[in-house]
Amino acid sequence: MLLARKLQVEVTEEQCCYFSHMSYAASKLWNLCNYEKYNWKELGLEEFPNWYYQKKKWKNNFWYKLLPSQTAQEVCKVLDKSWKSYNTLTKKKRIKNRKPPSNKKTPMPITYMQNGMKHNGDTVRLSLPITLKQMVKESNDIDKNFIYLQHKVFSQVGNIKQLMIFPPQNGRCDVVLNYEIEEPKLFPDNGKYLAIDLGIHNLATCYDSANSKTFIVGREYLAINHYFHKEIAKAQSALAKKSISQDYILDGRGVSLDQGSAATVSAESRLSSDHVSVLAKQPQYTSKRLKNLYKKRNNSIQDYLHKLTKFITNYCVKNEINTVIIGDLTGIKNRITNRDKKYNQKLHELPYEKIRILLEYKLACKGINFVLQNECYTSQCAPNTPSVERKYANKLNRVQRGLYVSEGNIYNADAVGAYNILRKYCDEHGIKKTFSIKGLTSVKVFKIKK
Repeated sequence: MLLARKLQVEVTEEQCCYFSHMSYAASKLWNLCNYEKYNWKELGLEEFPNWYYQKKKWKNNFWYKLLPSQTAQEVCKVLDKSWKSYNTLTKKKRIKNRKPPSNKKTPMPITYMQNGMKHNGDTVRLSLPITLKQMVKESNDIDKNFIYLQHKVFSQVGNIKQLMIFPPQNGRCDVVLNYEIEEPKLFPDNGKYLAIDLGIHNLATCYDSANSKTFIVGREYLAINHYFHKEIAKAQSALAKKSISQDYILDGRGVSLDQGSAATVSAESRLSSDHVSVLAKQPQYTSKRLKNLYKKRNNSIQDYLHKLTKFITNYCVKNEINTVIIGDLTGIKNRITNRDKKYNQKLHELPYEKIRILLEYKLACKGINFVLQNECYTSQCAPNTPSVERKYANKLNRVQRGLYVSEGNIYNADAVGAYNILRKYCDEHGIKKTFSIKGLTSVKVFKIKK
């Protein structure tokens, strides 16, 4: 099983020099290969160049030689995957006016494969290409054969398959390491299940069959998302109120002009309009604050989802639950299009796929079975129906959001959905077992610390 982990590693000035050169070289190699892919017909190529063709063609290029061979090949592979994705989506017409992979304007992360490094305890030794060593020695008077990265996490993982190193900032590098662990053995079915219904207002509603309890987790996600939506809107509004500037080039020099001042500067410099080229007429809808807010929002959401899935995993371990069944929401964002804009916005913001990925591998590490279950009619059927089928479905039973009424009994609607997911799983797998519905009336809400 492959796992990934992100960490920050302190680096020296010498190491920063090497990483900066390699990150810059990787972006230049990307742009070189991307230009060839974009203009392959104009360049007279017989067919669209794949990564293997580009690897052979550019292996003697300066930017290619500044990178370890496997790192340079990985740049070509990632670009090739991006173009394949673009071509596939263009043919299927799933996204209108989809743009092809763009050029890199800033240094990009570099990837070290297993053959380019040596792992020993808390230290990882990275190899350096000959061309890079010679260039750095001549320009910066630095002579190193290897780069040694140290971190306590390196000693806690086993077989490191890949290291992705981001451009250094303030003496530190963000590093994403992919490592391999032994495939854990899954526990047999012991008759204890946890069914999870994912929703918009209640992110995860869980039904515990062993204790006949229902609980809700994930409400804090909506608060996090709402907070950052407000802050981003404020930052965008403040940015829009600022004066919009236009960038010009006068005789090859960059000049910043306010609106309406182009004619004045042009007259003063006695240049014709041909010598003035407008680089950007549209305002720049970004700023340092906006970038930081987007980054902080993504980090906060990622952190919370990790805590959420860890909470569910620990709950299963504590209560000896060996099987977790979750509603399969594959393609739901494409299927539901007839709701109002506010509903669709909330739906498209929910990280169902991230939750599934995080929960699946965390449960697998504990030996707990993870099952995706089709949830058709699970929210419409009453909990006391013979089975979960179309003929027993009744939309009118959901009188309000979160309220389900059947035969005079009042249930939590999301709890009913989780309960029916479990029933449907048992019916499809021939498990003849009945479960208590007492826990569908009173639902406990667990708060996860942000």
